[in-house]
Amino acid sequence: MYAIAQQSFSGNVIQYYLQRLSTPSGVMLVVAMVMLATAVLAVDRFKWVALTISIFLSTFAYNRSGGTVDLVDVVALPAPFSVIASLTQPLGVACLLIIAIASMKPMPWQRLHAVHPVAIGTFAIQALIALRQLAGGLPERGIVGVAIYGSVLLILGAGLSRWLYDEVQIRSMARAVSWFSLIFCVSTVLVLVIDRDAAFVSNRLTGVADNPQRTGIILALAFPFCLLLAADRGNSFNSRLFHAIVGGAAATFLVFTGSRTAVLTLVVGTSVFFRRRFGALAATGAVLFVIFLAVLSVAEKDLATARDNVFRTNNTRSDGWMAAMQYFYDSPLIGTSMDGNAVESSYVCVAAQSGLVGLSALAITMFLLFRSAFRLSRHRNPGPYGPAVDLAVASMVQFTVVWAFEAYLIALVTNTVFMLYCTLAIAALVTERMNTASDPALPLEDRSGESSYGHAADLTGIGLRSQL
Repeated sequence: MYAIAQQSFSGNVIQYYLQRLSTPSGVMLVVAMVMLATAVLAVDRFKWVALTISIFLSTFAYNRSGGTVDLVDVVALPAPFSVIASLTQPLGVACLLIIAIASMKPMPWQRLHAVHPVAIGTFAIQALIALRQLAGGLPERGIVGVAIYGSVLLILGAGLSRWLYDEVQIRSMARAVSWFSLIFCVSTVLVLVIDRDAAFVSNRLTGVADNPQRTGIILALAFPFCLLLAADRGNSFNSRLFHAIVGGAAATFLVFTGSRTAVLTLVVGTSVFFRRRFGALAATGAVLFVIFLAVLSVAEKDLATARDNVFRTNNTRSDGWMAAMQYFYDSPLIGTSMDGNAVESSYVCVAAQSGLVGLSALAITMFLLFRSAFRLSRHRNPGPYGPAVDLAVASMVQFTVVWAFEAYLIALVTNTVFMLYCTLAIAALVTERMNTASDPALPLEDRSGESSYGHAADLTGIGLRSQL
């Protein structure tokens, strides 16, 4: 399902995957997926491990061949990442099925409004574009696109929300994202050690992703989740320090991507998260500045290249935007079927591919998103949900920035899709809790069996107790 809408269901593709899965490495990965599914069925906390692995696999959704995915091509990464990259689609499907299984298990609670309205609006936009591709002579993209978008809405949009009941599960989800950040950073270090050239494109860091822009945005979107865990005073000192270090590592690697969009997304997310706590914002900025100076002292040459990319003023997107808008002018009502990956703007892409019909759905979705963020930010006494409210608002604002410069709004099952639905799941829960008649400052009963965060926190989410 990872970008599979761009592929044909030919015998060659199936044969290719069967051959890859029959290798020793492929067999090991299959066994690992079976073990993970068994663990999720047996122990509920393993679902957070499945989420972490799914987010990590989604970073391999594209290769480096120029924006289109070729199932037969192996991403130019050293082993073992090349093996994982070559099997991203089947492994990704397996992880989504595992998440679906975890979501269908009986929960010890009931949710009144599990699906955030923005999730439904996002699906409406995606479905309109897929149907436009179907009408434009691209039946595979259209039919498969609608099927995938619908499946993602059910599995991630509704499924992840069912996992959440109170602040305990919110922090479990944040830990899953924070651990993904750590795995991504460690994987990047391993690629640098094994084959440094494979980790850079035009002297800009890519890590295990396909391009510097995506790497930077991946890290920027994960950063507020690390902030939530680092800023939570209910956590132990070791736990807060651990996730602060993870966030600092993510910010450090982000600098080396040289992505202006990623830097802007990081700054916006951090500022909104600490909008009520200037002291914490200043402290976070000071820590990041110290990290920047430390990195500068050991990697001045590489950082200089990244700095030049971040502060360059040349316009690299307007030509693509103007070309895409021409498709809108040619058919302003329903747009024109085109390859949206080259547009580098979700808003322009929606206009070009679905016209005023799609723009209407986009306007409604953006209104719902801003209304949700505004209402959450207005609560003066969110109680134990304060950090979660800050995270939801910061992440939603981040996506408005990312969508302006990348066509991620219509992505299939990439990293940004997981991050979006994690954000919306948290936003749906805190909105529901803020709207209840009960006092939100009163802690809710933990009916999940998970540990509370004021005590020995569960670092991995699978029952391994520690002070982290």
